[in-house]
Amino acid sequence: MKDYYGILEIKEESTQNEIKQSYRRLAFKWHPDKNPGNDTTKKMQEIIEANLILSNPEKRKRYDKHWHYYYGNKTGSNISNISNTSNTSKNRATYNTDETLFDWMHSAQTKSESLVKETLEDLLGMLNAAGKAAKEEAKKVFVYWIIFAIIGLFFFIIARIAI
Repeated sequence: MKDYYGILEIKEESTQNEIKQSYRRLAFKWHPDKNPGNDTTKKMQEIIEANLILSNPEKRKRYDKHWHYYYGNKTGSNISNISNTSNTSKNRATYNTDETLFDWMHSAQTKSESLVKETLEDLLGMLNAAGKAAKEEAKKVFVYWIIFAIIGLFFFIIARIAI
């Protein structure tokens, strides 16, 4: 079970508005545009996943119930040491008391992966488009300089002939 509160850097008592603000702040901070050369995919997926669960009051209520059931009071617990398995059947057995919560968490994880993938594809597409536009602009500038050079050479030749 992931610590969605820790991921969003908020307290359990946080309001919906605080969750939204923290999500936006962290999404902006960890967005691939803001971190060129760094792979922020996993961090962005966690942020989106946490927001998908905690921003929905019903999902948050169920999440809180199971959090307290499995880990007691979170105060003082070391959340980062809790292992997380990708084995779906093992995860489902862990959450067998609340299949709906497991399905929501699994759906949030899948959706977050999809959103990050789309973001990265969009970013790559924008970079490719920008590269093509820069190449076309460079061609225009090159052609203008060639024309300018030919006209300059023409006037130079005429001036030499006139002397």
